[in-house]
Amino acid sequence: MKKTIECNFGDIIFCINSFNDNDYDRQLEHIREFYIPCRIPKKEVKRINIDYVTDKYIFEKYLEECKRRKGKLYQSFENQVHKEVEIPDLSKRVYLIDNGEYVCIKDDDYNYTILTDSREEGIKWPFRILRELLVREREDEGNLFMHGTGMSLNKNGILLLGNSGSGKTTLAVEMLSEELERKGFVSNDRVFMKEGEMKYFPIPVVFASGTAKNNRYLDEYFKKTRLYERKIGMVYEETTNNDKVPVPLTDIGKIFEGTQMEEQRRMDIIVFPKINLHMGSSFRIQEMDNREKYISLDRTCFTPFDSESLRLEWIRKRKKTIDDVIENKYDVIQQTIKEKELLQLEYGPESDKKKIIDDLIR
Repeated sequence: MKKTIECNFGDIIFCINSFNDNDYDRQLEHIREFYIPCRIPKKEVKRINIDYVTDKYIFEKYLEECKRRKGKLYQSFENQVHKEVEIPDLSKRVYLIDNGEYVCIKDDDYNYTILTDSREEGIKWPFRILRELLVREREDEGNLFMHGTGMSLNKNGILLLGNSGSGKTTLAVEMLSEELERKGFVSNDRVFMKEGEMKYFPIPVVFASGTAKNNRYLDEYFKKTRLYERKIGMVYEETTNNDKVPVPLTDIGKIFEGTQMEEQRRMDIIVFPKINLHMGSSFRIQEMDNREKYISLDRTCFTPFDSESLRLEWIRKRKKTIDDVIENKYDVIQQTIKEKELLQLEYGPESDKKKIIDDLIR
């Protein structure tokens, strides 16, 4: 009997279909860690079906078929590769992940089947495929996929943009720890941007142990959940500053008091943070000229190429040409420069975060 979990992303609804109670319950538990229910618009929506099938015999049959055939290799998820093969009897494209955990059969852009053999790791793959499809759907709608963290403080929507090591997550943690009338969280490290708004991307939030131990909310969370032990087999109290662990996105609202999860938010301010270990307790907020704004937005944009994970189009190709995507990117960046406040923030480890917030949203 088929049981369906619907994940609504506004104008896109993903239907993840399971065929036994155990698979359904495990999928539901996994999806709840990353999914924020969205408002369904009155206009027509797209429905994308992902069937999740655990059958050892069928899985091994397709696994062997894929292994013996030549195919095209794609860098897909971080540090992982998919092989795309065509099986004549099916007239469909089939994808085998390099670690052999699952096989994905693509009927068309809106229907997929994931085959696995009931191993524990298989439960994550429908949502991983969902993320990949969501990126291409959003880009075809004109969104840019940005390297940033989205949140709101009081009435201000704030997008922190910066590449790895710039201090986005550290600053976001400090902001969410402040006692404010209203706090909201969109997503961490990846966010969609279009027409002055940001939309969340459903991935975990990765925290380094050093950040956690220096924040009372995170420190309490990791001591209570023992997430380091469960995820990477390390005792939290014995971890070094750079040891990292992924935290379910939806736990952010539980960790930081008074923080609401937001699937979409208007942007008021875009901040490019940079942590400077030599600045101590000082900080500097600077205006940017238009050239600096353009370069900074372009550098933190993963559309059309994800420069960090080297992930290119694979299971779902864009419907727009690369020229159209690049032209849209230029238009969105120019519109953002014209309509939004963009600021550079350089701060030290002991900077007064409350003063930074006050200066940013004054």
